[in-house]
Amino acid sequence: MDIGWRRDSCARMGTEMKEKLLQVAGLRFRTHPAEKNSESSLLGSVAVERGGSLIIVGPVGCGKSEAALCLSGLREPGEWNGRMVFNGTDFASLGPLRRAALVGLVPSNPALVFSCISKSVVREMELSCEFLGRSVSTPEIVNLLDRLELSLLADRDPLTLSGGEKIRAAIGVCLAKSPHILVVDQVFEELDSISEHLIRSVLDQERKARGLIVVEFHSRAPAARDIQNDN
Repeated sequence: MDIGWRRDSCARMGTEMKEKLLQVAGLRFRTHPAEKNSESSLLGSVAVERGGSLIIVGPVGCGKSEAALCLSGLREPGEWNGRMVFNGTDFASLGPLRRAALVGLVPSNPALVFSCISKSVVREMELSCEFLGRSVSTPEIVNLLDRLELSLLADRDPLTLSGGEKIRAAIGVCLAKSPHILVVDQVFEELDSISEHLIRSVLDQERKARGLIVVEFHSRAPAARDIQNDN
């Protein structure tokens, strides 16, 4: 897979970075964990600083979704090999709950984000915090709904939303728990330009305000204008 960096947020390979909060080296997925020599290479060596954004591009079938699952902590350490470190802590040493608190994943099918326990977008956002044992901040959720233009859809069942609305709701659910890393797996390619601009603006706000790291997977390279920020 090809790896790219946003010009404002992460230095290129070979350039010293101030804070390498996320570091990945030799990430490989074990297609058959019990068998030796059954590994598929996913990522080489990458490092992203606080508030950085990493763009990874690869063709269909190259392992983007598997890499996204590994980076998001949804694959157990025995299912992958290599090294993933955040702020000095090895992912392999973290339990499921700590991994869930650290990373949010918006999969290529955004409906998988929703628990289906509730029947509203706002309740799904609240549950993403409650599952981690965190208190829910209503003003913060209201603010997030507003920024993602979901206020009028807050009481709707997320599974009844349109494709673009569903993606915005899934991102809202992930951001509600205030993760340090957000992994976005090929969903931008399903959006119109207006929705993509809206979501990128919100993610830029999160990166600048609290140092969120965003990792994007694409099957084709996004146009430079699509990832341009307001700097």
